[in-house]
Amino acid sequence: MAHTPFPTDHPAIVTCGLPYANGDLHIGHLRTYVGGDVTARALQKLGQPTAFISGSDMHGTPIAVNAQKEGVSPEKFALQWHEKYQNTFLRFNIEFDNYGHTDDETNTALTQELVRSLDERGHIYESEVEVAWDADVDQPLPDRYIEGIYPYCGAVARGDECENCGRHLEPGELEEPRSVLTGNSAEYRVRQHKFFRLSDFQTYLRKFIDRLEGNRKRAQSAP
Repeated sequence: MAHTPFPTDHPAIVTCGLPYANGDLHIGHLRTYVGGDVTARALQKLGQPTAFISGSDMHGTPIAVNAQKEGVSPEKFALQWHEKYQNTFLRFNIEFDNYGHTDDETNTALTQELVRSLDERGHIYESEVEVAWDADVDQPLPDRYIEGIYPYCGAVARGDECENCGRHLEPGELEEPRSVLTGNSAEYRVRQHKFFRLSDFQTYLRKFIDRLEGNRKRAQSAP
């Protein structure tokens, strides 16, 4: 849309990546949201109908891990941070038309509807994968729930990434894997998981990316 004169007949939506409700905001967050706020205000000055929308991401393993450390539910833990974020944005005069969170009823219902629709149309499939498991508590171990020795640098690493050398980890690569829940040695079990068949949308996504690239080039060549 960079080459399109404003205002247009279609409302503009300005949004930013959702912060995980898992800890204090930092300058990198504010750089994003201040920029979004400036963009939304500029469009409104041009008479463009604009909605500036974002929210807190209330889901994720780090939230569950830290909530457990504090002895509260993930929902309560994340909601506390969500409310802090709202207050922080107000202090910096960042004005959203809507700042919600991923655990609200509307978002939950819409997400479930989308997944059901994709499943009914055959875009969801099942496949077997290896999953780390804590036999003592009889539950799977997501990436943040497992630690071990990274074979490439010898550092202690979590299940998805080595913070020492920054390399990505595949399931089963950790040596001496253990559960962060109990400290027990983790075992790997084969489980059925559901996957989204992204290749079904290959043609559409290629056209979409080509269109974005075309817009970028036109914007760069504009006087």
